[in-house]
Amino acid sequence: MKSFLKSILTVTTHPTDPPRFVFANCAKATARPARKIKALEKIGFLDDSFFMYYEDVEICERARFFGYKTLYCPSATVHHLHALSSTEWSPFFIYQSEKGRLLHILYHFPFKIFLIEYIKFFIKNLLRFIFKSRTIKQIKNNLQYLKNNLYYFL
Repeated sequence: MKSFLKSILTVTTHPTDPPRFVFANCAKATARPARKIKALEKIGFLDDSFFMYYEDVEICERARFFGYKTLYCPSATVHHLHALSSTEWSPFFIYQSEKGRLLHILYHFPFKIFLIEYIKFFIKNLLRFIFKSRTIKQIKNNLQYLKNNLYYFL
């Protein structure tokens, strides 16, 4: 069991590097709990629109807007089990991760950039569905990409 856990945990590789400020981080593990609660009361808690994937980047973006900085501390160890609540590249994973990516662009970039990304995403998804849907699994996965396009109109 220990070797299994070791194989799926993400651990810092250079613990002697000095702490530095970064754009965003995963799991919000850098702030002390008391400071984290104060910051969350000021900037707001996680946005339910994201549900899963990109919620950590979005809240870092909001924190930055309110004047907070995200600190990466290499000597800290964070255990992150990637896709533990889903299966990587499953229809659920595809839908949630792409929805999060586009929501992040919509919330934090100029609307023009969102439109460009959305149109590129739509065309790519349509072509993927038409030309790369040969098996039932591919059809299910490609439908999730198309379903994401509808999210912004419903």
